[in-house]
Amino acid sequence: VEPVPGGPGWRVAAARADFDAASLLVTQIGAATLEPFIQEARLENDPAALADAGRRYEAVGAAGHARRLTTELGRQGRPDPVSGGPER
Repeated sequence: VEPVPGGPGWRVAAARADFDAASLLVTQIGAATLEPFIQEARLENDPAALADAGRRYEAVGAAGHARRLTTELGRQGRPDPVSGGPER
């Protein structure tokens, strides 16, 4: 069931559709360096997905973003997103 435009959940559904479209475009044009940004932006308090975004940031050379997620997850008692181990 599609949310009614302007009704409850409509903005969330619209945002998810936009993120899906952005991910598809990134894949089509081969802009892998943008994927971690899209992945992080679409997350809703999913520590495992945030950790994966941290690893993707590290893989594309965005070490500052990876460290930021490490700090953020560390405050939540979560594993380091780059190594998967305790916060560094």
